[in-house]
Amino acid sequence: SVGLWNYNGTAWVTAGAKEYTVYRATLTQTGTSAPTITLLENTTGSTVTAQYDGLGEYSLQFTGTPLTANKTFITMGSVYALSTNLPGLIYRRTSTSSVYINTYDSSVGNDNGMLGETAIEIRIYP
Repeated sequence: SVGLWNYNGTAWVTAGAKEYTVYRATLTQTGTSAPTITLLENTTGSTVTAQYDGLGEYSLQFTGTPLTANKTFITMGSVYALSTNLPGLIYRRTSTSSVYINTYDSSVGNDNGMLGETAIEIRIYP
């Protein structure tokens, strides 16, 4: 191919090429249902499903084991406030195939219905 190439220490890559795989989606959740995933981009090679684990607790399950320790970067957008209290969002990689998501309200604790087209991006670096 035509263009600039850079050596990244292991392989030659085209300039501007992503050196990571990515999972991008939005999540919407109501009642006691698992979050609904609207997939935007997935280059991980994994199929991802959402689970309802309990009040305000959800998980994303990846096929295979793509979520490498110390090489997985997760970021999420904001959550809905269900009252005038402060909403909260906690998320983290819990294994090589799972991401934990927790939504809560500052006055009542864990709560459902706070994910509304909430963005999530997961980058996995080599």
